Amino acid sequence: MTDSYTSNLELMQDVLAELPDVIENEELILHFLGEAHPESYDLDGIGAVLARLHQSDASQVDAETGKVDRSAAMASVTRSLSANQKCTLCNDRIYASRRFYIQGSRPILVVHFEGPFGKSSAAMDRSQKLYFASEQEDDLFDRMLQRMGLSMQDLHFQQLPACHFVAETSTADDWNERTTNCLTHLEDTIQREDIKLVLVTGPAAILLFGEDGAKKFSESGEVFRLPVLSTEVGAVVLRSPAAILSLEGKTRKAKEQGDEAFQKARSEEIHVKKQILNNLEKAFSVPGLR
Repeated sequence: MTDSYTSNLELMQDVLAELPDVIENEELILHFLGEAHPESYDLDGIGAVLARLHQSDASQVDAETGKVDRSAAMASVTRSLSANQKCTLCNDRIYASRRFYIQGSRPILVVHFEGPFGKSSAAMDRSQKLYFASEQEDDLFDRMLQRMGLSMQDLHFQQLPACHFVAETSTADDWNERTTNCLTHLEDTIQREDIKLVLVTGPAAILLFGEDGAKKFSESGEVFRLPVLSTEVGAVVLRSPAAILSLEGKTRKAKEQGDEAFQKARSEEIHVKKQILNNLEKAFSVPGLR
């Protein structure tokens, strides 16, 4: 065995030994500014499209030639896609959210956004399994609804925008255009489901009303008329479940800073939670919701 072979073998062993650390540490994986992380791509969605195309082949065979009519098969697949997957209004989207709309049983719609936005530039699409971005957020929002005698299944949920974009390179004009484009899907849901009340929360509220407007509406809890293209609907702005969880985390951290800091953080947390419950009570007093 030559010295060169031994040296190469040792080098390969060192590389293999370090490989697990490289894989686990995302910061060591080279990617360019604005490029989406591989986890962001909707590979399951692509697989579903291909599966539907394959299944439709059997029903799209030309009687004379015995060959598959690919154009007819693709048209069949396109018709079965969700509204946001078929939408072509935003040409800079990374991909459409897998489940941007969830149907409920009451005429109440929660409008939110769980894609990359602001500092959250690497948000993953978990819409197939969750309503919001995490199980903790879902659980918190469900507990708030239970205080009102409702559950998550009672409400409709829709993301605005309905797709994911590159947040790092997005401008305010980019977000304004995406939000305006997506109002068509919001209008469709409001009219189709005869929605009487919209609860706007998180980044969706900022996109619709601006940071100052979203803060003002969430603090006042007022029920106002929200124009959505050719229609309008009663609306209330709520602090997001993610924001509430952040406050809870701030309270836990304040324990380490002494009793005064803890009491201040705890008081702020309680104030915000009471404010949200008061806003929900005002919102659910709108006629025709029960």
